Amino acid sequence: MDFGGLGHAPLFTRLGLLIGLLPLLAGLWCAIRPNDRALSLMRPLSLAAIFAAASNVLLGLANALHAFGTPRAGTPHVGILLAEAMIPGFVGFAFLTVAWLCVALAVRRPS
Repeated sequence: MDFGGLGHAPLFTRLGLLIGLLPLLAGLWCAIRPNDRALSLMRPLSLAAIFAAASNVLLGLANALHAFGTPRAGTPHVGILLAEAMIPGFVGFAFLTVAWLCVALAVRRPS
């Protein structure tokens, strides 16, 4: 995997991805050591991750439209810009999917 492009990501995109990682870590913790405290953290952390993923998509769209509106030599095609705008949102929601699967495993496991 090539994570070299992450260094070029805006600060708010990196922060949004970090916020999206928090419910994943809490879900893994809940799967490893199920308890009510870890489970009660999942709802607010998930909401924060949803808002971070949505803002990452909107930030990416705003950046893509700005780049599309000010054409310069070497600016990628608008389709590439819009596709790159969707990636942080996809990653954020993928983190949430895995986090809630871990919670489902924790709830399903007998205490």
